[in-house]
Amino acid sequence: MFKQLFFALFAGLVCTIFIMQNDQHIKDTVIVHFTQLFEEALDCKFKGHVRCINFFYPSLELEDIEVCSRKEQQWSWKCKQYTTWFSWWNFLCSGTIDLHIMLNQLEARSDMHNGIIAIMDHIQRIMEEMSLDIPIALKSLVLYDASLYVCDPIVNINALVKWNSELKDIDGIVKSSIHFLNGNGVFQGETCFADLGGSIQLEARDHTHIVLHSNCMLTVPQLKEHNSLCFLTGYWDKDQGFFTLRNTDDSLVIDPISLMYFDNNFILECNARFPLESIRHLLGKQIADSSLKGTCSLQAKIDLNDMMQGVHGHMNIHDLRYNQFSLGKSHNISFSRKGTQWNGRIHLSNDNSFEIRGTWNWCEDMQKGHVALANNLSFLLPKTQQWSVMPGDFSAHIDIDQSTGISGTYRCDVTHTKLDSHIPITGNCMIDENQAHAYGQINQKDYELECVIKPTIRLTKFIYKDEKGMQLASINAHSPDYNKLEGSIYFPFIRSLLLDTLHYDVQGDGFFNIYSVLGNDQIVVKIQFIDGNIRLPQTYNFIGGLDATFVLDIPHNKIVMKNMFCALHKGTVKCHRATACFDDYGSLTFAYVPLLFDQCLLNVKKDLFTIVSGSILVIKQDNELPLLKGHLFLERSQLKENPFSTIFQKNLFQTAGSTFDVDGTDIACDITIATKDPIRIKTAFLETNAQVRMKIKQSMRDPYISGSIDLLAGSMNFPYKSLNIIKGSLYFVPYQPYDPIIELIAKNKIKQYNVSLQVTGSLQNHHIMVASTPSLTEEQIVTLLLVGSQEDSLNIMAPALIMNNVKQLIFGSDQSLLTLNRYNNILKPFKHIHVVPSFSDQTGRGGLRGAIEIDVHDRWRALIQKNFSLSEDTRLELEYFLSDDISIRGIRDERRDVSGEIEMRWKF
Repeated sequence: MFKQLFFALFAGLVCTIFIMQNDQHIKDTVIVHFTQLFEEALDCKFKGHVRCINFFYPSLELEDIEVCSRKEQQWSWKCKQYTTWFSWWNFLCSGTIDLHIMLNQLEARSDMHNGIIAIMDHIQRIMEEMSLDIPIALKSLVLYDASLYVCDPIVNINALVKWNSELKDIDGIVKSSIHFLNGNGVFQGETCFADLGGSIQLEARDHTHIVLHSNCMLTVPQLKEHNSLCFLTGYWDKDQGFFTLRNTDDSLVIDPISLMYFDNNFILECNARFPLESIRHLLGKQIADSSLKGTCSLQAKIDLNDMMQGVHGHMNIHDLRYNQFSLGKSHNISFSRKGTQWNGRIHLSNDNSFEIRGTWNWCEDMQKGHVALANNLSFLLPKTQQWSVMPGDFSAHIDIDQSTGISGTYRCDVTHTKLDSHIPITGNCMIDENQAHAYGQINQKDYELECVIKPTIRLTKFIYKDEKGMQLASINAHSPDYNKLEGSIYFPFIRSLLLDTLHYDVQGDGFFNIYSVLGNDQIVVKIQFIDGNIRLPQTYNFIGGLDATFVLDIPHNKIVMKNMFCALHKGTVKCHRATACFDDYGSLTFAYVPLLFDQCLLNVKKDLFTIVSGSILVIKQDNELPLLKGHLFLERSQLKENPFSTIFQKNLFQTAGSTFDVDGTDIACDITIATKDPIRIKTAFLETNAQVRMKIKQSMRDPYISGSIDLLAGSMNFPYKSLNIIKGSLYFVPYQPYDPIIELIAKNKIKQYNVSLQVTGSLQNHHIMVASTPSLTEEQIVTLLLVGSQEDSLNIMAPALIMNNVKQLIFGSDQSLLTLNRYNNILKPFKHIHVVPSFSDQTGRGGLRGAIEIDVHDRWRALIQKNFSLSEDTRLELEYFLSDDISIRGIRDERRDVSGEIEMRWKF
C-alpha cells in the first residue's frame, strides 16, 4: 500500500512538474526571476522570452534575447536563441550550479574609447563566478555564428568580427577555442584589414594567469594584391604577450608586438616594417595614388588605458620615391600625443649628402598643423655634384589645414662648389585637394608653376620671366590627362642659365620649341631650334637650326637622344642615336655619342680656317676619362701662322682642348687628322701648301702625337730675295708633342751665288746650315739674304745677331709684314741701292769703312767703297755677268790702280 501511495505521489509530482514547465504563467515567472538574476549579477539590462523549460534535466531555453549596458548604451548584444542548463547531480554533490550556456546567432555591439572596448568588462563578469546565495560557476560557453561590431567615433575606427567559439571549465582550468569566420577593420574611412580567419586558443588557470595562443590570418588591402595575405601569430602569458604580424613576402612585418599588463594598464610596444604606399591615406588625402613608395620602420609605445597622453614613438622612412624620382634614402619622424595635440621632430636625409631638420605639430580638434624645416649642415642638391646649399641657406614653413589644404613659404640659396655662382630662390606654395601652385623668384626673375596632384603629379603650367617682365620660358600642358606638354624656351634664358651656373657665355638669339609626352617610367621630349642663331664658342660658325628627340628613362637614370640634326651656317652635324647614363647623384657614368660632321667651318682664333668633315665618337665609361675617338678630314684650309712656331702649336692644342673641356676635366683622345686638300699657308715670310697626316692620342692636356706635316713647294721670303722650298717636313714623335723633328731644305740663285738653307734637328733644338756656290762665309750668305750683299758686313761685331734674325724669321710666331720689314725698312726706298757698313776688310787695314752697292739690273752691278779713317781714295768696282757662270769685273782700288778680272765657273 505504501509503495502504491509513493508511486502515485511521485507520478503526480512528475505530471505536475511536466505540466508546470509548459505553463505560460510559469514561464513568465521564470523569465522575471531570470531577468532579475541576470541583471543583478552582470549589471546590465536584460530582455527576452522563454521558449521552453525543463525541470527534470534542468535547462532553460530563451529566444530573442537583448542585453545592453546601463550607461548610455555603451554596449549591447542580442541573440536568436539562448540555452542554459546544469546538472542536479553535480548541484547535490557540490552545492554549486555548474552552468552551461549556448548562444546562437549572437550579434554584439560595443563602443571603444581610448582603446578600451566597453563590452570587455561584461565578458569578464560572465567568465567569473557569480556571487549569489547559490553559487554559480560557468562550466561552458558556446557561441555559434557570433559577431561583434566595435566603433570609436572620435578616432573614426570601426571593426566587425564574426566567429564560432567554445569555452569549458575543466578542473578549474578554463579553456577556450575561437574560430574566426570573417572580420574587417576600418580606420579613417580606409579598410585596414579584411577576411579575418584562423583560431585562438585560450587557457585560464585563475583570474590572473591567462595563457593565449594565436594563429590567425587576415588580408591587408593596402598591400599589393598577391602579398596582401598576412599571418598573426603569438602568445599571451599571465601579464605579457608577444605577437608577430607578417605577410607572405615579408614586405609587412610587425615583430615583435609586445603587450604588457602593469598597474591595471595595458602597454603596447611594437616594431613594424611596411611599405609606405600601404598607409598613403594616413599621410594626407592629397596623395591618393600609389606613386609614393618607400619602406617604413615604426617603433611605438602606447598606453591603451590613456591614449590621450600615452602615445610615443618614431618612424623611419627608407628609400622614399615618387614614381621613379628619389626623395631621399632615410627620413625620421618622431611623434608624441598630449591630449588632442600631436608633436614631433623631422629629420630628412639622403645618406651623407643631404640633411634637413625641423619640427611638426597637429591639433585634432582644429584639424590644423604646422611644419618648419631648415638645414644646419651643407648638402648637395639631388642629381648634382657641384651645386650645394650652405648651412642656414634653406628654410620652409608649411601650414596644413584639413579644410583648406596646404600652404607655405620657402627660401633656398644655391651655391656652386667650384665657380663663384650664387642663385637665390624664394617663393610661396599652395596645395589643395587636386592642384598645387607655386610662385616666386629664381635669381631675381619671376616664375610661376602649377601642377595637378591627382591621380598623379603632372605639370600644367610653367612661366619664367626676366626683370623686365619678358618671358624667358613658357610651358603648358594639354588637358585632361596632362601627359602632353608644349612650350618655348627662349635663348636668353639658356644664355643666362649657362652664365649664372657655369660662367660660360654663349651668344645668340632665337628660341626652342619643346614637345613632351610624360609616362610613368619615361619622358619623351622633342626639341626644335628655330628663328635664331647660336654662335659656337671660339669659332666664326654658328647654329642656325636644331632638331632632336630625347627619351628620359627615369628608372635607369638614362637619357637617349635620337635623330639629332644640327644645321650650321657652314656645314651640318648629325647623330642617329646617343646614350648617357647617370648615377643617383647625377654624375655621368656612361656615354656613347657618335657625331657625323659634314663640311663644317672651323677656325682657331684668326690663324686657321678650315672645312672639316668626318666622325667623332664620345665615350664615357665608369670612372674613366671621357674619350674622343674618330677621324677628321680637312677639305679646304688656310693657315695665317707659321707652322714651325712652337707657340702656335701650343695654342692650337690648348684651344682644341678648351673647346671640349668646359669644367676643367681632362679628355682622353684617339683622333686621326688628315688633309683631303692641301692646307694653304701664307704669311709675310712663308708661302706654301701643306699635307697633314696626324694621330693624337692620350689626352688633350698631355697629347701623344704622331704623324707629319709635309710642305709642298712654296717659298721663304727673305728681305732681299726668297728661297724656294725643295723639301719641308715636321715629324711628330711621342712624348714630345711641342718639339717635332724638322727637315727643311730651301734653295735659290742670288746674284751669281747658288744659296741653300738647310734646317735639321727638332723644333726646339734645331741646327741651321747655309751654303753657297761659289763659297761664301755664313755671315756673307746671311747678309746676302737680308740686305743683298755678300760683303763681310758686321762680321766681327754681330755674327750671332745675324743668325738670330734668320732663326726669328723661320721659327717666329709673328710673321706679319710689319715684322719682316724691320730687317730692311731703312733701305726699302732704295730697291737697287744697298748701304753696307763694315768695320774691317780683307787686307786688315782697319778703320770704319762704308760701301754703296748699286744693282743696275740682274747683269750690271757697281760698288763704291770709302775708308773714313784713312786718307785714301775711293775704291770702285764695276761687274758685268756675261752668263750665270762667266763675269767680267773692272776695279779701281784706293791707290788708283786699275785692274780687271774674268771669273769663270765649272761644274763637275
